[in-house]
Amino acid sequence: MRLSPLHLRYARFAACVAAGAAVAVAAPVRIGIEDYEPYSFRAPSGKLSGYAVELIEAIGRQQSMEVELVYKPWDELLDDIRAGRIDVLANVGYTEARTQFLDYSVHHTRLLQGVVVRKELKDVADIEELRGRRFAAAKDSLPYDWIVNHGFGRGVVVTADPRETLAAVNEGRADALIMSRPVASKYIREGAMANVVITGLAVPGLDSSYHFAVRRGDAALLLRLNEGLAALRASGDYDRLYEQWLGPLQARPLRFKDVRPYLPPFAVVVVIVVVALYRQRRLLRQLARQAAALRESEDRYRRFFNDDLAGAFISSPGGRILACNPSFAATFGFAGVEQAVGSDLVALHLNATAHDDWLAQLRPSQPIRDRQIEMRRTDGRPVFVAAHVIGSFDPQGALLEIKGYVIDTTERRRLEEQLRQSQKMEAIGQLAGGVAHDFNNILTVIMGHSSMALFNERLDGQTRAALTEIRNAGQRASSLTRQLLAFSRKQIIRPVPCNLNAVVTEMEKMLRSLIGEDIRLELELAPDIGTVRADPGQIEQILLNLAVNARDAMPNGGSIRIRTANDELAPDYAARFEGASPGPCVHLAVTDTGCGMDAETQARIFDPFFTTKGVGQGTGLGLSSVYGIVKQNRGHITVTSAPGAGTTLSVYLPRIGEAPQSPAPSSAAPPARGSGSILLVEDNDIVRETVLLTLRAHGYHVSVAASGPEALRLAESRAQPFDLVLTDIVMPEMNGRELAERLRRLRPECRIMFMSGHTDDAIFRCDTMNSGVPFLQKPFTPVALLEKVSRVIAGRR
Repeated sequence: MRLSPLHLRYARFAACVAAGAAVAVAAPVRIGIEDYEPYSFRAPSGKLSGYAVELIEAIGRQQSMEVELVYKPWDELLDDIRAGRIDVLANVGYTEARTQFLDYSVHHTRLLQGVVVRKELKDVADIEELRGRRFAAAKDSLPYDWIVNHGFGRGVVVTADPRETLAAVNEGRADALIMSRPVASKYIREGAMANVVITGLAVPGLDSSYHFAVRRGDAALLLRLNEGLAALRASGDYDRLYEQWLGPLQARPLRFKDVRPYLPPFAVVVVIVVVALYRQRRLLRQLARQAAALRESEDRYRRFFNDDLAGAFISSPGGRILACNPSFAATFGFAGVEQAVGSDLVALHLNATAHDDWLAQLRPSQPIRDRQIEMRRTDGRPVFVAAHVIGSFDPQGALLEIKGYVIDTTERRRLEEQLRQSQKMEAIGQLAGGVAHDFNNILTVIMGHSSMALFNERLDGQTRAALTEIRNAGQRASSLTRQLLAFSRKQIIRPVPCNLNAVVTEMEKMLRSLIGEDIRLELELAPDIGTVRADPGQIEQILLNLAVNARDAMPNGGSIRIRTANDELAPDYAARFEGASPGPCVHLAVTDTGCGMDAETQARIFDPFFTTKGVGQGTGLGLSSVYGIVKQNRGHITVTSAPGAGTTLSVYLPRIGEAPQSPAPSSAAPPARGSGSILLVEDNDIVRETVLLTLRAHGYHVSVAASGPEALRLAESRAQPFDLVLTDIVMPEMNGRELAERLRRLRPECRIMFMSGHTDDAIFRCDTMNSGVPFLQKPFTPVALLEKVSRVIAGRR
């Protein structure tokens, strides 16, 4: 017969006792018991009672052993036997871990361990289905060790005693527990616990025997306990006590002689039952695996639903939201899913008609795909979404519910709108730049001839007035061209380090005259303002346009405040605006107290040719040219306004560390006459003729060439170099830059000056602006031409 580790330990104890002398027990044997009815408990009279109590007393009488019962909670009893404060523990289940400090008697009771669950879990077919549920157990008890060692429970609900363990399940604090069936049955009946059920589930690997246990090595005491149990079994007292206390709660074990007549037919039944149970077990395991797979599938779907970046929702046909994920709640501004569920989907549409459109388009097996719609957040702000919606229908075709996804496209639409606006402005800019060259040549002729005609002192008053109007019209047309070019960012500029305070101060007198006496001008200039790199003339153009725009918004008077300050654009702020760069900048703000603008007007104020003024009162290029100048200088502009609350236009230009340059002084009047030889190279006939007449009329000796090769031939055939070569930049056959390079090789001492009506990148690609060569932008007046020529020939550029 194979001996268990427990039997081997008993043999060792017996050998020790046989080898040693009998030990007389002088002091009472202290036996620890816990509140564990019907094994041990305190009766209403205060006397300790129960099956284990009477069994201990019977062993004491049989072995002439004085017994002292110590009644404490289980965890305290474990501490006491370790510390030697008690000698014996009653009702102890066997575990390998406890053999480190305990020796066990033969069992005094064999019983079934039962699994108790909440009533809603009564149909559980296998204890494995309880894995992951909350178990309740007393600390350091046999069920506690089994639960922990076998990985059951999300966390054990630790209790003080069996009654509290059952109460934890009955009250819903735990889902299941493991306990002796007699104990559980008695406590459930006496405590009227209606929410718990004792199941028939097996607890694999859990010992169902109770023993007496002594401190390890106390062989003499252990022998006396075993002898006492053996004597009680032989006398029949053991059966009497067992039947008295446990019989009503647990059926008495059957004896072989009672069942022998029934063994043959029973064996057949057993075989049939075993086969059936085996098949049932296989079926249950298969069902358990399918249930686990289903739960895993549901968990995956739930995780996918909750983690999806698209806003998923389910609603009733009437629009009540039945379910949604966090992305849906965030898209429409709900605090969370709980707030969104139960709310009205119709309220998120622009109106009830928009929701009805969904209902009208939904058909079985015909989802709505990628529908772009505008909706409303809970705070009223618009949100643009791409919606994918499908309906669920019953067999009769009635709509049961609506399921769908919405993807927030608000940011994408904003970027698309910025791109469309940029493309529109670029297209108009290309148009403006394309016509500028020819327009500038024409204006050069108009302004040149009208100005030269006005030099004639013999003109009558009527003729002089007419010529003056022609010249002024040409200047206004030139200003209009500059505005178009500023808007298209194709204006040729000469950026230098400059101080905005200095530009504003120089413009103050002109601005006061411009806005009129009924409007107050206030300057609020920061004393430590930083330096920006810009063309001062363009800054003046910004101030003039903003001032005029503010004046026109205050027909009944008001005030304009111009403010400068150092500022810093944060990266997250700059990312929201196309072309804005984060970092230090200088802030120029122009604020008026005028009529203000609504949101629709604000969205279009930088569009070219858009104006709110009457016919003939504005070109619609003022703010668009400001926008172009700001973008051309790597800046950023915003508008803040409301109807009746005035307007603030804020310009942000990057701040640099250089010191500002002082403006170069300009001549009050052009030189009356000049001297020197000039080679004029211009492919446009009328411009060439106009410049030729102007230069010759003021004393210069001028040779002309219609192309670069012709100019080279003239230079090569001339013994002395020309004092100045005035050449157009963009010409057929040979451009101005190539001509200048070849002339320098031929005549290194020859001075060269460029002129052009082109405004695109051709000039910059030729490195003209960076070469140090003087430049004159068309259209120009005879005064500007003569002054520039005089300065270049004199060596002052």
